[in-house]
This record gives sequence, structure tokens and C-alpha cells, in this order.
Amino acid sequence: MKINWKNIVLALSGLVVIVAIVLLVGSFFGKPAGVPQGGGAFGTSSAVGVAAPLGGAGGGVSLPSFATGTSTYAGPPIFKIADGPIVAATLIEGGAPTTTSARYITSLDGHVIDLPLDVPGAAPRTVSNTTIPGVLHASFTEAGSGVIVQYLQSGTIKSAHLSLPIAGTTTPATGVTVRFLPDNIIALAVSPSGTSIAYALSAGSVGLTLYTAAADGSSAKALATTPLSHIQLAWPSKTTLVFYTNSASGVGGVVFSLNATTGAITPLLSGAGITASVDPSFSSLIHRIDSGTRSTLFTEDLKTGSVAYSAPAASSLGALIPETCVWSTASTTHAYCTAPSSAAPANYLDLWHSGEASFPSALVSLDGSTGLSLPLATPGSRDGGEPSDMIDLALSQSGQYLSFIAKDDGSLWGVRLNKK
Repeated sequence: MKINWKNIVLALSGLVVIVAIVLLVGSFFGKPAGVPQGGGAFGTSSAVGVAAPLGGAGGGVSLPSFATGTSTYAGPPIFKIADGPIVAATLIEGGAPTTTSARYITSLDGHVIDLPLDVPGAAPRTVSNTTIPGVLHASFTEAGSGVIVQYLQSGTIKSAHLSLPIAGTTTPATGVTVRFLPDNIIALAVSPSGTSIAYALSAGSVGLTLYTAAADGSSAKALATTPLSHIQLAWPSKTTLVFYTNSASGVGGVVFSLNATTGAITPLLSGAGITASVDPSFSSLIHRIDSGTRSTLFTEDLKTGSVAYSAPAASSLGALIPETCVWSTASTTHAYCTAPSSAAPANYLDLWHSGEASFPSALVSLDGSTGLSLPLATPGSRDGGEPSDMIDLALSQSGQYLSFIAKDDGSLWGVRLNKK
């Protein structure tokens, strides 16, 4: 999942106006000294058009039961994993027969816990008792055997990497190693393999410098610079990162790709209040435009440049939120995302990011190649669970389970998906 420091940045420094920077961004991007240029000139951005409306309507989808291990589970697909406040979770598969475990980190003390899913009588097991009070964000690395925790200390954003036992092993919790990363990381992303990270640090009046490093923060190297002072950063595919300007309803924004080896930056598209998500093959891009009076979702084929308008999955749902999307492990064009379960105001994302508004949401299945979307499950309905504003989605490797955190109380929930 991508890191979201909007609330933290607002608390530290207030709202940053980015309109003038976006208009001048083409002339200001550069490379730090000592990093090969590697073709850093901007290419031609794809034209953004509107195709015929696509999308499904109707009620939730009934999910069949499926086999996991030696037992078959039926009933509501949504189930509770743990009480909050939990700040991040990942799903790990292992053992014989294969068992899926949720590995999660608590916000209050930073402890990391494992819990097997759908295993009767299973009890939570602490895998790290290193105490870090008030964790604000966490990103799992190395297939769950590492985690980067971020917290505030005397007004400084601190980041630390914790090494963790592999899920299912009996390694004692005292074997955790802690390594600190640079202070005041503004944006952070984990590579698809989980072995590398990228992060942004302030470069003063220059803007931001983007770095790549090993998962524990070692072997860091400067990759590129940007005049933007705050960005959202993701690492969707092996060789390519994506970053975009912080969204603000009615304010122009730009989405860029960044070559993970050369540092070459290319604009992908622009629009008012833009937010985006790109698939692991770097062929499908989901983006949402917030004009100030209307929110509209599009999908784009990055290879052909064709764009399709994506209608809401159901007439009762609000516009899908791309930054919540997690991409399927079975299909490079298929994503699971969330959408408000009722109509939301045009500036909902602004209110959502600042903590001024929160609506219960529904889980939506989206085909990034066509824009076709379908409602999949809704917490608090006959699908199980409680009405929740779902954040921090995570998907198991086999695609059998999805997890999410309820934004209001930080509780952790699981969703049983169709077995592929």
C-alpha cells in the first residue's frame, strides 16, 4: 500500500499550495550530482479523453465458500481479525497445509503480532515486543519479515526498520534488530519484491530529493530531485515508481513515472485534484479527477494511451478512491478498491484526508483494462462485519484473502475472496 502522510504534513506545516509549482514543473526537474542522467527529459504525456460510460450496477456479490487447509468455510465473507488500534497489516502464507496468517502492528506500542486466519482456536503470537509508542504509519517489507515504523518524536518524523521472524517459525521475539532511517521522511514506498524502498527528503528551497535503498535503509542513493514540496509515492512495478502532487479539489495536479535505475522522470497525465494507482505490469492506470464540483474516475491503458470513463460500481456508491486500491495477484489489470457506500460531496477527498469527514465504504472489484467495476462486499451488510471506512487494504499471495483496517477505531478485518 502506498504511504499517506497528508494528515501528518497538515499537522506539522499546514496546507501547501502547489498550483504554481505544477505549472512550472516541466522546467525545474533535475538530477542530483553524481547520478547518471539516463534520459531524464520529459516525453509527451498521454491525451486524456473520455470514452463511453462503463460499469455495473446492482447489489453485492454473493461469495461462495472455499477450501483452505483441511476445512471448508462458508458464511459471511467479512470477519474480524483483531481489535484496534492497528496501524498496518500484511497477509503471509506458509506451512503445510498452507495457512494464511495476518501479521499486524499495533499503534499504541508498536508490537508486531501474528494470527492464523480461519484456524479454530488459533491465538495471537507476538513476534516483536520492541516498544515504539504512538506509531503513525508502518510499511511491511521483505514479504513480511521486516517493517518500517514511523512516529513523531519532539516534532520530528522518525523512521525505523525492524527485522522480524518469518511467519510460522519459532524464532523468539527477542531476535528483532532495529535500524534507523533518516529523519523527516516525507513519502515512502516499498518495492514489489519488498527488498528495496524509495523515500523523499526535503532538499530545502530545491524541493525534494528522491532516494532508493535496501529495505532496512542501508545503501541509500539519490535518484532524482523535484521542486514539489510534498508528494504521494508508490513503487508498483520492478523498474518504475510513480509519484504525484498532493491532491486538492479543483487544484491542478500531475502524475509522474520515475525510472528506478536511471532516475528519468516522465509525466503520465494531469488533472484537477488528481489521485492515481498503477498496476504491477505498468500497463493500467486508475485515476480520479476532483474538479471541485464533481469527482470522476477513469482507467487508462498506458501502452496505447486509450482512456475509459468508469461509472460507479452501483448507483448508491460514491466515486472510487484510487489510493486505496490493491492489485490482484492473479490478473495484472484487476484491482480491489474502496468507494463510499453513499453519495459523497465533491470535495470528499479533501475532507477525508484532513479527518473532517468519513463515510462507511464498500469493497469494489475493478477491471483496469476496461473500467468495468462491480460491488464485491460491504461491511455491515449481509456480507458480515460492521460499517467501516476501509483503509490499508492488503491481499494474500494466493488471492484468497484480503484485509483492511477500519479507519474509525483501527480494528483489523478479513475478507474471504473467490479462490482463483
